[in-house]
Amino acid sequence: MTFSENEDNRNTPRTDDQQESTSEGIADTEALFTRIKELESESAENRDKYLRSVADLSNYRKRIERDREQQAWREKARIVSRFLEIMDDFERATDAIPETVRNDGWVEGIMLVERKLRTTLQEFNVETFTSVGQVFDPNLHSALMEGESNTYPQGVVMAELQKGYMMDDQVLRHAMVQVSSGTSGNNNQ
Repeated sequence: MTFSENEDNRNTPRTDDQQESTSEGIADTEALFTRIKELESESAENRDKYLRSVADLSNYRKRIERDREQQAWREKARIVSRFLEIMDDFERATDAIPETVRNDGWVEGIMLVERKLRTTLQEFNVETFTSVGQVFDPNLHSALMEGESNTYPQGVVMAELQKGYMMDDQVLRHAMVQVSSGTSGNNNQ
């Protein structure tokens, strides 16, 4: 077909069949565009669901790992706590040794066992913390009694009755303490 024939075809009126097929073609094209938009929307929705599922799975894994670590710490703490009582007994025993027998071999053996136990606790990141002179903190201390003090102001730990311990920067055992109520003059105010 030449240019002039093409020109002639454009200028000639279309038959009903031609117009009908053109209308059907436009309708088909519009239906296809509508279907494409539906599929794009569905695809975006599925992608969003996928990303949410991936995020949920990642959060689940992190939560499981955190729970596992916390459970391991609790089990370690339960076991190590039993050794704290033994450490307390060793400290009381070594504090009660008279100076006259402090250099005897059996005493040195007891002190060696105490040092080994202390080293073992340190390997588990167990440390004592200072309480005397510190402001009473219920997260660290357990107050067993209160007493007057000219040295320590009200609310400050004035005596440690049992050492407190931390493991991995978490309280393993609260320190049992006596808290100052201040001087007798402070109680009247």
